[in-house]
Amino acid sequence: MTEQFLGSLGLSFLAAFALFAVWWQNARAEAMLERWCRHTGFELLDRRYCWIPAAPYALAPLHGQWVYRITIRNRAGRVRAGTVLCGSEILGVLAEQVDVRWDA
Repeated sequence: MTEQFLGSLGLSFLAAFALFAVWWQNARAEAMLERWCRHTGFELLDRRYCWIPAAPYALAPLHGQWVYRITIRNRAGRVRAGTVLCGSEILGVLAEQVDVRWDA
């Protein structure tokens, strides 16, 4: 085997691992959000990933956290919208932590 082939093989494994890690983090954050909704009695109507989150969650992706814009219906039937942060600053989405900021 040549050095070039081994380098290409290593790069392919690295790319596959990176894709798997992103997929896993996304799946974990979505499951965390759904569990939070069930626990609080909310019905999740809409969820959109924030590619460029605004304050106060602007730096969250650097910490392995996921930020979503959500729309929910509470037990009383009221529809609310807000921004949800999944994960912690230290452990990212490994930590079962959800923080929500409701729109005014």
